[in-house]
Amino acid sequence: MKKILITGASSQIGDFLMPMLQQQNTDLVAISRKKKQDSEITWVQAHIDHPETLASQLPQADILIHIAPLALLPPILDTMQKKGVKRVIAFGTTSMFAKKNSHTKKEQSMVTELEYAEHAIHNFCHKNNIHWTIFRPTLIYGCGKDKNISFIAKTMRKYHCFPIVGKALGLRQPVHSQDLAQACLQALNNSNSFNKAYNLSGHEVLTYKKMLQRIMQAEQLDVPLFSISLNVFRTLVKIANIFPKYRYLTPDMANRMNQNLCFDHQQASEDFGYNPRSFQPPKV
Repeated sequence: MKKILITGASSQIGDFLMPMLQQQNTDLVAISRKKKQDSEITWVQAHIDHPETLASQLPQADILIHIAPLALLPPILDTMQKKGVKRVIAFGTTSMFAKKNSHTKKEQSMVTELEYAEHAIHNFCHKNNIHWTIFRPTLIYGCGKDKNISFIAKTMRKYHCFPIVGKALGLRQPVHSQDLAQACLQALNNSNSFNKAYNLSGHEVLTYKKMLQRIMQAEQLDVPLFSISLNVFRTLVKIANIFPKYRYLTPDMANRMNQNLCFDHQQASEDFGYNPRSFQPPKV
Protein backbone atom coordinates (compact mmCIF):
# COMPACT_ATOMS: atom_id res chain seq x y z
CA MET A 1 0.00 0.00 0.00
CA LYS A 2 1.49 3.31 -1.09
CA LYS A 3 1.35 6.28 1.26
CA ILE A 4 0.32 9.54 -0.38
CA LEU A 5 0.80 13.01 1.07
CA ILE A 6 -1.69 15.64 -0.13
CA THR A 7 -1.25 19.36 0.35
CA GLY A 8 -4.29 21.55 -0.28
CA ALA A 9 -6.51 18.57 0.52
CA SER A 10 -9.45 20.80 1.49
CA SER A 11 -9.36 22.62 -1.88
CA GLN A 12 -11.98 22.14 -4.60
CA ILE A 13 -9.78 19.60 -6.37
CA GLY A 14 -9.09 17.87 -3.07
CA ASP A 15 -12.82 17.56 -2.38
CA PHE A 16 -13.10 15.24 -5.38
CA LEU A 17 -9.66 13.65 -5.23
CA MET A 18 -9.77 12.41 -1.64
CA PRO A 19 -12.80 10.10 -2.10
CA MET A 20 -11.31 8.81 -5.36
CA LEU A 21 -8.05 7.90 -3.67
CA GLN A 22 -9.89 6.26 -0.78
CA GLN A 23 -11.27 3.76 -3.28
CA GLN A 24 -7.72 2.89 -4.37
CA ASN A 25 -5.22 0.82 -2.42
CA THR A 26 -3.58 3.86 -0.84
CA ASP A 27 -2.83 5.26 2.61
CA LEU A 28 -3.69 8.96 2.66
CA VAL A 29 -2.11 11.70 4.73
CA ALA A 30 -3.80 15.07 4.21
CA ILE A 31 -1.93 18.21 5.22
CA SER A 32 -4.11 21.09 6.36
CA ARG A 33 -3.78 24.36 8.25
CA LYS A 34 -6.87 23.45 10.26
CA LYS A 35 -7.24 20.37 12.43
CA LYS A 36 -9.65 17.82 10.96
CA GLN A 37 -10.90 14.40 11.94
CA ASP A 38 -11.51 11.49 9.58
CA SER A 39 -11.67 7.82 10.45
CA GLU A 40 -10.08 6.74 7.14
CA ILE A 41 -7.69 9.61 6.42
CA THR A 42 -4.81 10.86 8.54
CA TRP A 43 -4.99 14.65 8.80
CA VAL A 44 -1.81 16.46 9.76
CA GLN A 45 -2.22 20.02 10.95
CA ALA A 46 0.76 21.85 9.48
CA HIS A 47 1.78 24.99 7.63
CA ILE A 48 3.68 24.07 4.49
CA ASP A 49 4.94 27.63 4.21
CA HIS A 50 7.02 26.86 7.34
CA PRO A 51 9.26 24.08 5.96
CA GLU A 52 11.57 24.26 8.97
CA THR A 53 8.89 22.62 11.17
CA LEU A 54 7.20 20.47 8.54
CA ALA A 55 9.62 17.55 8.59
CA SER A 56 8.86 16.60 12.19
CA GLN A 57 5.12 16.47 11.48
CA LEU A 58 5.12 14.18 8.45
CA PRO A 59 5.49 10.40 8.12
CA GLN A 60 7.49 8.59 5.45
CA ALA A 61 5.63 8.55 2.14
CA ASP A 62 5.92 7.44 -1.47
CA ILE A 63 3.95 10.12 -3.35
CA LEU A 64 3.19 13.82 -2.98
CA ILE A 65 0.16 15.41 -4.64
CA HIS A 66 0.57 19.15 -4.24
CA ILE A 67 -2.71 21.04 -4.76
CA ALA A 68 -1.59 24.03 -2.70
CA PRO A 69 -0.09 27.06 -4.53
CA LEU A 70 2.81 25.93 -6.72
CA ALA A 71 5.19 28.55 -5.30
CA LEU A 72 5.03 26.75 -1.93
CA LEU A 73 6.40 23.50 -3.35
CA PRO A 74 10.11 24.19 -4.07
CA PRO A 75 10.94 25.09 -0.42
CA ILE A 76 9.54 21.76 0.84
CA LEU A 77 10.92 19.44 -1.84
CA ASP A 78 14.02 18.64 0.19
CA THR A 79 11.84 17.65 3.15
CA MET A 80 9.65 15.48 0.91
CA GLN A 81 12.68 13.80 -0.64
CA LYS A 82 14.05 12.96 2.83
CA LYS A 83 10.65 11.47 3.70
CA GLY A 84 11.04 9.04 0.79
CA VAL A 85 8.85 10.72 -1.85
CA LYS A 86 9.70 9.51 -5.37
CA ARG A 87 6.64 10.78 -7.24
CA VAL A 88 5.26 14.33 -7.33
CA ILE A 89 2.13 15.67 -9.00
CA ALA A 90 1.65 19.42 -8.62
CA PHE A 91 -0.83 22.02 -9.79
CA GLY A 92 0.15 25.31 -11.37
CA THR A 93 -2.07 27.33 -13.70
CA THR A 94 -2.28 28.53 -17.29
CA SER A 95 -2.33 32.04 -15.78
CA MET A 96 1.45 31.98 -16.14
CA PHE A 97 0.80 32.40 -19.86
CA ALA A 98 -2.49 34.32 -19.79
CA LYS A 99 -1.12 37.01 -17.46
CA LYS A 100 2.36 37.19 -18.98
CA ASN A 101 1.75 40.69 -20.36
CA SER A 102 -0.28 42.00 -17.45
CA HIS A 103 0.29 45.59 -16.36
CA THR A 104 -0.57 44.74 -12.75
CA LYS A 105 2.46 44.28 -10.48
CA LYS A 106 0.69 41.60 -8.45
CA GLU A 107 0.02 39.54 -11.55
CA GLN A 108 3.54 40.12 -12.90
CA SER A 109 4.91 38.84 -9.59
CA MET A 110 2.64 35.79 -9.74
CA VAL A 111 3.88 34.90 -13.23
CA THR A 112 7.50 35.21 -12.08
CA GLU A 113 6.81 32.97 -9.07
CA LEU A 114 5.16 30.31 -11.23
CA GLU A 115 7.99 30.31 -13.76
CA TYR A 116 10.57 30.02 -10.99
CA ALA A 117 8.62 27.26 -9.24
CA GLU A 118 8.32 25.11 -12.37
CA HIS A 119 12.03 25.54 -13.09
CA ALA A 120 12.99 24.69 -9.49
CA ILE A 121 10.74 21.60 -9.41
CA HIS A 122 12.22 20.32 -12.67
CA ASN A 123 15.79 20.80 -11.48
CA PHE A 124 15.34 19.33 -8.00
CA CYS A 125 13.40 16.28 -9.17
CA HIS A 126 15.86 15.60 -11.98
CA LYS A 127 18.78 15.77 -9.55
CA ASN A 128 17.08 13.48 -7.00
CA ASN A 129 15.48 10.94 -9.35
CA ILE A 130 11.90 11.99 -8.52
CA HIS A 131 9.24 11.56 -11.20
CA TRP A 132 7.31 14.85 -11.47
CA THR A 133 4.22 16.02 -13.33
CA ILE A 134 2.85 19.56 -13.35
CA PHE A 135 -0.74 20.30 -14.29
CA ARG A 136 -1.75 23.78 -15.45
CA PRO A 137 -5.56 24.07 -15.34
CA THR A 138 -7.58 26.82 -17.01
CA LEU A 139 -10.60 28.37 -15.21
CA ILE A 140 -11.50 25.87 -12.47
CA TYR A 141 -15.07 25.39 -11.27
CA GLY A 142 -17.17 22.64 -9.75
CA CYS A 143 -18.00 23.00 -6.07
CA GLY A 144 -18.30 26.70 -5.34
CA LYS A 145 -14.81 27.31 -3.96
CA ASP A 146 -13.29 29.04 -7.00
CA LYS A 147 -12.85 32.79 -7.46
CA ASN A 148 -13.93 32.82 -11.09
CA ILE A 149 -17.15 31.05 -12.04
CA SER A 150 -18.55 31.16 -8.50
CA PHE A 151 -17.67 34.84 -8.15
CA ILE A 152 -19.55 35.61 -11.36
CA ALA A 153 -22.61 33.65 -10.23
CA LYS A 154 -22.68 35.31 -6.81
CA THR A 155 -22.26 38.76 -8.37
CA MET A 156 -25.16 38.14 -10.74
CA ARG A 157 -27.37 36.93 -7.92
CA LYS A 158 -26.48 39.81 -5.60
CA TYR A 159 -26.54 42.75 -8.02
CA HIS A 160 -28.94 41.38 -10.69
CA CYS A 161 -26.57 42.39 -13.50
CA PHE A 162 -23.01 41.86 -14.67
CA PRO A 163 -20.63 44.34 -16.36
CA ILE A 164 -18.62 43.46 -19.45
CA VAL A 165 -16.09 45.43 -21.46
CA GLY A 166 -16.66 45.55 -25.19
CA LYS A 167 -18.38 42.48 -26.60
CA ALA A 168 -16.62 40.02 -24.25
CA LEU A 169 -15.81 37.64 -27.10
CA GLY A 170 -12.54 36.27 -25.74
CA LEU A 171 -12.53 32.46 -25.79
CA ARG A 172 -12.47 30.35 -22.63
CA GLN A 173 -12.28 26.65 -21.65
CA PRO A 174 -13.51 26.24 -18.05
CA VAL A 175 -12.46 22.94 -16.48
CA HIS A 176 -14.34 20.99 -13.80
CA SER A 177 -12.38 20.25 -10.62
CA GLN A 178 -13.54 16.62 -10.68
CA ASP A 179 -11.91 16.19 -14.10
CA LEU A 180 -8.66 17.53 -12.63
CA ALA A 181 -8.91 15.07 -9.75
CA GLN A 182 -9.47 12.28 -12.28
CA ALA A 183 -6.35 13.44 -14.15
CA CYS A 184 -4.34 12.85 -10.97
CA LEU A 185 -5.50 9.25 -10.81
CA GLN A 186 -4.88 8.69 -14.51
CA ALA A 187 -1.34 10.08 -14.37
CA LEU A 188 -0.33 8.80 -10.94
CA ASN A 189 1.35 5.57 -12.05
CA ASN A 190 1.45 6.28 -15.78
CA SER A 191 5.07 6.61 -16.92
CA ASN A 192 3.95 8.54 -20.02
CA SER A 193 3.26 11.50 -17.74
CA PHE A 194 6.58 11.41 -15.89
CA ASN A 195 8.70 14.56 -16.01
CA LYS A 196 6.23 16.57 -18.08
CA ALA A 197 3.99 19.63 -17.70
CA TYR A 198 0.47 19.67 -19.14
CA ASN A 199 -2.12 22.34 -19.82
CA LEU A 200 -5.48 20.96 -18.65
CA SER A 201 -8.45 22.76 -20.17
CA GLY A 202 -12.13 21.92 -20.39
CA HIS A 203 -13.63 20.18 -23.40
CA GLU A 204 -15.71 23.14 -24.58
CA VAL A 205 -14.48 26.38 -26.13
CA LEU A 206 -16.90 29.28 -25.65
CA THR A 207 -16.78 33.06 -25.57
CA TYR A 208 -16.63 34.92 -22.28
CA LYS A 209 -20.15 36.24 -22.98
CA LYS A 210 -21.46 32.75 -23.73
CA MET A 211 -19.85 31.53 -20.51
CA LEU A 212 -21.76 34.23 -18.60
CA GLN A 213 -25.00 33.18 -20.27
CA ARG A 214 -24.38 29.54 -19.35
CA ILE A 215 -23.83 30.57 -15.72
CA MET A 216 -27.13 32.49 -15.79
CA GLN A 217 -28.90 29.37 -17.01
CA ALA A 218 -27.43 27.31 -14.17
CA GLU A 219 -28.47 29.93 -11.64
CA GLN A 220 -31.92 30.28 -13.24
CA LEU A 221 -31.32 34.00 -13.64
CA ASP A 222 -32.00 36.45 -16.42
CA VAL A 223 -29.80 39.47 -15.72
CA PRO A 224 -28.57 42.12 -18.16
CA LEU A 225 -24.98 42.06 -19.35
CA PHE A 226 -24.24 45.74 -19.77
CA SER A 227 -21.16 46.96 -21.61
CA ILE A 228 -19.06 49.61 -19.89
CA SER A 229 -15.85 51.41 -20.75
CA LEU A 230 -12.47 50.17 -19.60
CA ASN A 231 -12.09 53.22 -17.34
CA VAL A 232 -15.39 52.55 -15.60
CA PHE A 233 -14.43 48.89 -15.08
CA ARG A 234 -11.11 49.95 -13.57
CA THR A 235 -12.96 52.25 -11.18
CA LEU A 236 -15.28 49.44 -10.11
CA VAL A 237 -12.28 47.20 -9.43
CA LYS A 238 -10.63 49.90 -7.31
CA ILE A 239 -13.80 50.21 -5.26
CA ALA A 240 -14.02 46.42 -4.85
CA ASN A 241 -10.36 46.26 -3.78
CA ILE A 242 -11.30 48.20 -0.64
CA PHE A 243 -12.77 44.96 0.68
CA PRO A 244 -10.18 42.22 1.52
CA LYS A 245 -12.13 39.37 -0.12
CA TYR A 246 -12.09 41.20 -3.47
CA ARG A 247 -8.45 42.25 -3.51
CA TYR A 248 -7.57 39.53 -6.00
CA LEU A 249 -9.56 41.44 -8.66
CA THR A 250 -7.39 43.46 -11.05
CA PRO A 251 -8.03 46.01 -13.84
CA ASP A 252 -6.37 43.66 -16.34
CA MET A 253 -9.31 41.29 -15.97
CA ALA A 254 -11.23 43.69 -18.21
CA ASN A 255 -8.65 43.44 -20.98
CA ARG A 256 -8.79 39.65 -20.87
CA MET A 257 -12.56 39.54 -21.47
CA ASN A 258 -11.78 40.02 -25.16
CA GLN A 259 -8.62 37.92 -25.32
CA ASN A 260 -8.55 34.28 -26.39
CA LEU A 261 -7.24 32.19 -23.50
CA CYS A 262 -7.45 28.69 -24.97
CA PHE A 263 -5.00 25.93 -24.16
CA ASP A 264 -4.73 22.61 -25.94
CA HIS A 265 -4.96 19.50 -23.75
CA GLN A 266 -4.36 16.99 -26.54
CA GLN A 267 -1.03 15.82 -25.11
CA ALA A 268 -2.68 14.91 -21.80
CA SER A 269 -5.37 13.00 -23.66
CA GLU A 270 -2.77 11.05 -25.61
CA ASP A 271 -0.46 10.35 -22.66
CA PHE A 272 -2.92 9.31 -19.95
CA GLY A 273 -6.47 9.50 -21.30
CA TYR A 274 -7.51 12.92 -20.04
CA ASN A 275 -11.13 13.44 -21.12
CA PRO A 276 -12.76 16.57 -19.63
CA ARG A 277 -16.45 17.43 -19.84
CA SER A 278 -18.18 20.36 -21.54
CA PHE A 279 -18.91 23.43 -19.43
CA GLN A 280 -21.60 22.49 -16.90
CA PRO A 281 -21.62 25.07 -14.12
CA PRO A 282 -23.50 23.95 -11.00
CA LYS A 283 -25.84 26.27 -9.15
CA VAL A 284 -23.82 28.10 -6.51
